[in-house]
Parts: sequence; structure tokens; C-alpha cells
Amino acid sequence: MTLQVTDEQLKSLQTTGGPLHRHDPATQTGYVLVREDVFRKCATDNEFNPRDLYPLVNELMAEDDKHDPWLESYQKY
Repeated sequence: MTLQVTDEQLKSLQTTGGPLHRHDPATQTGYVLVREDVFRKCATDNEFNPRDLYPLVNELMAEDDKHDPWLESYQKY
């Protein structure tokens, strides 16, 4: 399905170069509008390595651990 980009969206994409983030409050779903060439590059990028995400995962886990009152009991075993 192909939809037309609104004038507002097009102006924003041309101004910022994208991506354009949109949020559906009814479903709490986020959407990202990017140029087709950017999408195709991401969709076919064979250079992705999950290990690139390890630092982010560690950071998120540390943040979560800070607020876990049961963390010490988990670490004993």
C-alpha cells in the first residue's frame, strides 16, 4: 500500500532530512517515516552485529537494577 505524504510531513522531512516520528495515541504505537533509500539500506544491511547493542543493554540493565529491591537476593545464587 502506498500513501501520499502530507505537505506538513514533506516539509518536515525536507527540513530535517528525517526521520519523522509519529505516535498513535489510540494504540500507543510509534511510527517512523524515512526516505525509501534509507529504509532499503536498513532493511538490507548485512553488517548488523547484535554485539553492537551490548553497551545499550548493559546500560538499561544497570538502570533497571538500581531500582530493584530484590536484586541482592537474586545475586546470591
